[in-house]
Amino acid sequence: MTSEVKYFQDYFPIKDESLDGRDLDTVAGEAFFKLANSKEVGFRINEDKEIRVIQDNNCQTHTGGIVWETAYLLACFLIHKVKQNDKKKPLGKVLEVGSGCGMLGMILCASKLAKKVVMTETTEVMENLNKNLIANIKTKGKENRKSCGACPNDRISTHRLDWTQYKKDIEACQKEKSDDLNPHSFDTIIGTDVIFTQSLVKPLLKTLQHMSHDKTEIFLCVQIRCQDSYDLLFKKASKYDFKLQDETQNFAEIKELEWGLAMDCKLLHFTVNKTSSKRSRKTDKEDDPKKKRRKST
Repeated sequence: MTSEVKYFQDYFPIKDESLDGRDLDTVAGEAFFKLANSKEVGFRINEDKEIRVIQDNNCQTHTGGIVWETAYLLACFLIHKVKQNDKKKPLGKVLEVGSGCGMLGMILCASKLAKKVVMTETTEVMENLNKNLIANIKTKGKENRKSCGACPNDRISTHRLDWTQYKKDIEACQKEKSDDLNPHSFDTIIGTDVIFTQSLVKPLLKTLQHMSHDKTEIFLCVQIRCQDSYDLLFKKASKYDFKLQDETQNFAEIKELEWGLAMDCKLLHFTVNKTSSKRSRKTDKEDDPKKKRRKST
């Protein structure tokens, strides 16, 4: 017996009459509890197109087993943000860091907001991420009955990208004759709930810097799971040539996204400072172990 697919749109947007005297965060929390505990969850792009992913609800070794509320929130925000943009595929080439189950990246691909979406994860999460992508791929000239067929196969991909060894993973991708992870090639970078331990803040910032160019925009949507990590991100961002702004209040301007504020979700917007290209070269040299050895001798 197959489990029932629970769709985000079955619970959202939350209508005023459905609150029945309860707080918005309580109602939203109950909805996400049901979604998080479902084996399969979905997001309707339109009447004819949807994304469905399998969750690993019982995973204890990493945080990529379920679709977090921030993934739905950032997807809805970006869809709303680009509605008034006449430019085709306004997000350009998109990198998603910490893709988890793949819901966010596939929504953006299926919504035709990006030229190409590159979803990335660590080794332990890649198996489920790849399975979910295959289940949502549309192959030209072929009908796959097991596929939702929402994502063109030439517009989306998955790759391993461990922030603690990002250069090694980039080289591995290039050895496969793929330019998906070429440094400084991404127009937009996205991530959700990627700030949860201080030890990964610096590796994340290094990775973001290495993959961004002068006009790259970065959107992170997070809940504060570790205040020290969150504070460290703001403290160190400028060192990596980023201007970091908290733009959480944008959710208040979009009625259907007010639940994001109620659940204390944060929207962080990074832009690259004008000196980024020079600073990027400097940082790359500082990271080179050969340079460090010469300096120490």
